[in-house]
Amino acid sequence: MSNRFAGTFAALIACVALAPEAGAGNITIISTPTGPGGTGTAVIDATTPSAADVSLEFTAVAPISITLTVDGPGGYLVHTNAGTGGILNDTGVPWTSLLWEVSGPAGTGANIAGFDNPQYFANADIKPGYILLDQGTVPPGAQYNFDLGFTTTQAGTITLTFIPNGTAPVPEPASLVLLGLAAAIVPLACRRRSRARDDR
Repeated sequence: MSNRFAGTFAALIACVALAPEAGAGNITIISTPTGPGGTGTAVIDATTPSAADVSLEFTAVAPISITLTVDGPGGYLVHTNAGTGGILNDTGVPWTSLLWEVSGPAGTGANIAGFDNPQYFANADIKPGYILLDQGTVPPGAQYNFDLGFTTTQAGTITLTFIPNGTAPVPEPASLVLLGLAAAIVPLACRRRSRARDDR
Protein backbone atom coordinates (compact mmCIF):
# COMPACT_ATOMS: atom_id res chain seq x y z
CA MET A 1 0.00 0.00 0.00
CA SER A 2 1.54 3.36 -1.00
CA ASN A 3 2.07 6.10 1.59
CA ARG A 4 -0.30 8.39 -0.31
CA PHE A 5 -3.09 5.80 -0.27
CA ALA A 6 -2.42 4.96 3.37
CA GLY A 7 -2.74 8.65 4.34
CA THR A 8 -6.00 9.03 2.40
CA PHE A 9 -7.34 5.82 3.94
CA ALA A 10 -6.43 6.99 7.46
CA ALA A 11 -8.14 10.35 6.87
CA LEU A 12 -11.25 8.53 5.63
CA ILE A 13 -11.35 6.35 8.74
CA ALA A 14 -11.02 9.47 10.91
CA CYS A 15 -13.96 11.11 9.10
CA VAL A 16 -16.15 8.04 9.56
CA ALA A 17 -15.20 7.81 13.24
CA LEU A 18 -16.11 11.47 13.73
CA ALA A 19 -19.65 11.29 12.41
CA PRO A 20 -21.97 13.00 14.94
CA GLU A 21 -23.71 10.59 17.31
CA ALA A 22 -27.32 9.67 16.68
CA GLY A 23 -29.72 11.97 18.44
CA ALA A 24 -27.30 14.91 18.45
CA GLY A 25 -28.86 18.27 19.08
CA ASN A 26 -27.99 21.47 17.28
CA ILE A 27 -25.54 24.25 17.97
CA THR A 28 -27.77 27.33 18.15
CA ILE A 29 -25.29 30.09 19.07
CA ILE A 30 -21.52 30.32 18.62
CA SER A 31 -19.16 33.11 19.64
CA THR A 32 -16.26 34.71 17.83
CA PRO A 33 -13.00 33.18 19.11
CA THR A 34 -11.33 35.43 21.72
CA GLY A 35 -8.23 35.35 23.87
CA PRO A 36 -4.65 36.52 24.14
CA GLY A 37 -3.50 33.81 21.72
CA GLY A 38 -4.91 35.45 18.59
CA THR A 39 -8.00 35.72 16.42
CA GLY A 40 -10.27 33.52 14.35
CA THR A 41 -13.73 32.67 13.12
CA ALA A 42 -16.30 30.10 14.22
CA VAL A 43 -19.58 29.31 12.45
CA ILE A 44 -22.23 26.62 12.70
CA ASP A 45 -21.79 24.11 9.87
CA ALA A 46 -24.43 24.87 7.24
CA THR A 47 -25.15 21.20 6.46
CA THR A 48 -24.57 19.65 9.90
CA PRO A 49 -25.83 21.94 12.70
CA SER A 50 -24.30 19.66 15.33
CA ALA A 51 -20.85 20.73 14.06
CA ALA A 52 -18.86 23.96 14.10
CA ASP A 53 -16.34 25.12 11.49
CA VAL A 54 -13.44 26.85 13.24
CA SER A 55 -10.42 28.74 11.93
CA LEU A 56 -7.82 30.16 14.34
CA GLU A 57 -4.64 32.19 13.86
CA PHE A 58 -2.34 32.00 16.87
CA THR A 59 0.00 34.99 17.10
CA ALA A 60 1.05 34.20 20.69
CA VAL A 61 1.50 31.02 22.71
CA ALA A 62 -1.63 31.68 24.75
CA PRO A 63 -5.28 30.47 24.87
CA ILE A 64 -8.13 31.18 22.45
CA SER A 65 -11.67 30.30 23.59
CA ILE A 66 -15.03 29.79 21.90
CA THR A 67 -18.42 29.46 23.57
CA LEU A 68 -21.36 27.74 21.96
CA THR A 69 -24.89 26.91 23.00
CA VAL A 70 -26.40 23.50 22.25
CA ASP A 71 -30.13 22.76 22.39
CA GLY A 72 -29.97 19.17 23.56
CA PRO A 73 -27.91 16.13 24.53
CA GLY A 74 -25.73 14.28 22.05
CA GLY A 75 -22.42 14.41 20.22
CA TYR A 76 -20.95 17.54 18.66
CA LEU A 77 -17.94 18.19 16.43
CA VAL A 78 -15.44 20.96 15.84
CA HIS A 79 -13.89 20.94 12.35
CA THR A 80 -10.56 22.72 11.85
CA ASN A 81 -9.60 21.52 8.40
CA ALA A 82 -8.24 22.96 5.18
CA GLY A 83 -11.77 23.81 4.03
CA THR A 84 -12.43 25.94 7.11
CA GLY A 85 -9.00 27.50 7.51
CA GLY A 86 -7.50 25.25 10.17
CA ILE A 87 -5.24 26.25 13.06
CA LEU A 88 -2.34 28.50 12.01
CA ASN A 89 0.85 28.63 14.07
CA ASP A 90 1.92 32.24 13.52
CA THR A 91 3.70 32.47 16.90
CA GLY A 92 7.26 32.18 15.61
CA VAL A 93 7.99 29.11 17.77
CA PRO A 94 7.27 25.40 17.25
CA TRP A 95 4.43 23.82 19.22
CA THR A 96 5.19 20.62 21.10
CA SER A 97 1.54 20.02 22.04
CA LEU A 98 -1.95 21.49 21.75
CA LEU A 99 -4.49 21.23 24.57
CA TRP A 100 -8.23 21.42 23.85
CA GLU A 101 -10.26 21.98 27.02
CA VAL A 102 -14.02 21.35 27.18
CA SER A 103 -16.21 22.70 29.98
CA GLY A 104 -19.96 22.98 30.39
CA PRO A 105 -22.93 21.51 32.24
CA ALA A 106 -22.59 18.24 34.17
CA GLY A 107 -22.31 15.37 31.72
CA THR A 108 -20.16 17.32 29.22
CA GLY A 109 -16.84 15.88 28.09
CA ALA A 110 -14.38 15.48 25.24
CA ASN A 111 -14.65 12.17 23.45
CA ILE A 112 -13.04 11.92 20.00
CA ALA A 113 -10.15 13.23 17.89
CA GLY A 114 -9.36 12.78 14.21
CA PHE A 115 -6.34 14.00 12.29
CA ASP A 116 -6.20 15.48 8.81
CA ASN A 117 -2.99 15.63 6.79
CA PRO A 118 -0.40 16.87 7.54
CA GLN A 119 -0.48 15.01 10.83
CA TYR A 120 1.91 16.94 13.04
CA PHE A 121 0.92 15.19 16.28
CA ALA A 122 0.86 11.39 16.51
CA ASN A 123 -1.06 11.07 19.78
CA ALA A 124 -4.39 12.22 21.21
CA ASP A 125 -4.79 11.74 24.97
CA ILE A 126 -8.56 11.94 25.53
CA LYS A 127 -9.90 12.70 29.02
CA PRO A 128 -13.36 13.95 30.06
CA GLY A 129 -12.24 17.57 30.38
CA TYR A 130 -9.69 17.79 27.58
CA ILE A 131 -7.89 16.31 24.59
CA LEU A 132 -4.10 16.69 24.55
CA LEU A 133 -2.52 16.41 21.11
CA ASP A 134 1.21 15.65 21.35
CA GLN A 135 4.15 13.47 20.23
CA GLY A 136 5.12 15.75 17.38
CA THR A 137 5.74 19.36 16.45
CA VAL A 138 3.79 22.03 14.58
CA PRO A 139 6.47 24.26 13.03
CA PRO A 140 6.13 28.06 12.86
CA GLY A 141 4.04 29.13 9.86
CA ALA A 142 2.30 25.76 9.55
CA GLN A 143 -1.44 25.16 9.46
CA TYR A 144 -2.67 22.24 11.55
CA ASN A 145 -5.94 20.50 10.72
CA PHE A 146 -7.97 18.17 12.92
CA ASP A 147 -11.48 17.35 14.11
CA LEU A 148 -12.39 17.16 17.79
CA GLY A 149 -15.62 16.06 19.42
CA PHE A 150 -17.48 16.27 22.70
CA THR A 151 -20.70 14.94 24.16
CA THR A 152 -23.16 16.43 26.60
CA THR A 153 -26.16 15.01 28.42
CA GLN A 154 -28.11 18.28 28.42
CA ALA A 155 -28.66 21.57 26.66
CA GLY A 156 -26.47 24.47 27.74
CA THR A 157 -23.40 26.58 27.05
CA ILE A 158 -20.08 24.89 26.32
CA THR A 159 -16.67 26.57 26.41
CA LEU A 160 -13.91 25.26 24.18
CA THR A 161 -10.35 26.51 24.79
CA PHE A 162 -7.36 25.88 22.54
CA ILE A 163 -3.95 26.19 24.27
CA PRO A 164 -0.72 25.60 22.31
CA ASN A 165 2.51 24.76 24.11
CA GLY A 166 5.51 26.23 22.36
CA THR A 167 9.08 26.89 23.34
CA ALA A 168 11.73 29.08 21.75
CA PRO A 169 14.35 27.05 19.93
CA VAL A 170 17.55 26.39 21.90
CA PRO A 171 20.46 28.35 20.33
CA GLU A 172 23.09 26.28 18.56
CA PRO A 173 26.58 26.14 20.16
CA ALA A 174 28.02 28.43 17.46
CA SER A 175 25.34 31.03 18.20
CA LEU A 176 26.15 30.84 21.92
CA VAL A 177 29.86 31.46 21.18
CA LEU A 178 28.99 34.54 19.10
CA LEU A 179 26.73 35.86 21.87
CA GLY A 180 29.53 35.33 24.39
CA LEU A 181 32.03 37.20 22.21
CA ALA A 182 29.59 40.08 21.77
CA ALA A 183 29.06 40.23 25.53
CA ALA A 184 32.84 40.43 26.07
CA ILE A 185 33.54 43.00 23.32
CA VAL A 186 30.85 45.54 24.26
CA PRO A 187 32.33 46.36 27.70
CA LEU A 188 35.84 46.68 26.17
CA ALA A 189 34.58 49.12 23.55
CA CYS A 190 32.85 51.17 26.26
CA ARG A 191 36.10 51.34 28.30
CA ARG A 192 38.08 52.56 25.27
CA ARG A 193 35.56 55.36 24.66
CA SER A 194 35.69 56.29 28.32
CA ARG A 195 39.52 56.45 28.28
CA ALA A 196 39.51 58.50 25.08
CA ARG A 197 37.23 61.06 26.75
CA ASP A 198 39.44 61.18 29.85
CA ASP A 199 42.56 61.81 27.72
CA ARG A 200 41.00 64.90 26.15
